[in-house]
Amino acid sequence: MSAERQRLFDGIENGRFADADTLGVALEQWSTAGQRLFATMEPGLGDPATAARDPLWWRWRRAVDDLYATWQSHQAPHTFFDTPTVVIRKAITAPFTAPRSASPPHRSPDVILSRLTQIPEDWRPHLAEFGQVVFGGEHWDEEFATTSYSTGELHTATAGGRLDHADFAYFLRLDNHGADPAGVTVRVFLAAQEAAEDRRAWMEMDKFRAVLKRGERSVTARPASLSSVIRKRTGAAPSARDPDYGACGLPANLLLPKGRADGMKFRLLVMLTSGPPTRSRPTARVGRSASAAGAPATPTPAPWATPSTAPCPTARRSPS
Repeated sequence: MSAERQRLFDGIENGRFADADTLGVALEQWSTAGQRLFATMEPGLGDPATAARDPLWWRWRRAVDDLYATWQSHQAPHTFFDTPTVVIRKAITAPFTAPRSASPPHRSPDVILSRLTQIPEDWRPHLAEFGQVVFGGEHWDEEFATTSYSTGELHTATAGGRLDHADFAYFLRLDNHGADPAGVTVRVFLAAQEAAEDRRAWMEMDKFRAVLKRGERSVTARPASLSSVIRKRTGAAPSARDPDYGACGLPANLLLPKGRADGMKFRLLVMLTSGPPTRSRPTARVGRSASAAGAPATPTPAPWATPSTAPCPTARRSPS
């Protein structure tokens, strides 16, 4: 396996893999061969329901990721020529009378986190309308870093012998500066603040489509329960007819890292790109996972359009 891995590295260095499709085929063949080999050494590594519990599985997934990251480093930089006309502000510049919050420079006023318990119960089935009333309209130029409807802290806890997190939602204020209707793919990423400078440390939390009319300002609401990386719902039974059910042994209901008991700082990044989302379904039921535990997919280079920086949520683990 080491010889084949070195052959792949040499091929990347020599430009043998000109596109992501060619690389994807080679990586899938090498990864499949490795998984078969490990299954002969340890039966649990051959079963998707138990493989992720073995540290060797994580080392193997990292080896595959190293190859892909090396290939990415040889690609030409993105020029941002297709930056969409829809934007999220990095700061509020328009004059307004509401008191400003002491937000750090990297905090976007247009990325608002809320725990569902902060939202009145009768509004929870209508998050889009709630967001427009509370965060849009005459409140468009107000900051909501510290209000009764927003939070900078998300909670995880152990319940029933497994890790889970309290329900939350994020509200995004999108502004179409263009003279025509515009559709964007909204991508949400999360990374521990201490590792935020490492691009590979960012996890994809969600990816969905938003369409705005010309000149429209819109508050997009997105509950965590609809995140595209969630493969199955809590308590859902596996079904061979459900292609989105991932029997990978991971807590697929969990969207957040567990954090620490005394709190752990994270960075949340929201990025808008033009074009449709890759490998993402238009339905709100569930989407394809971009994690290593998801269905095999040919890798594509990430179109890193200009991102809007976002709040620093704290993941705090409650005692079991």
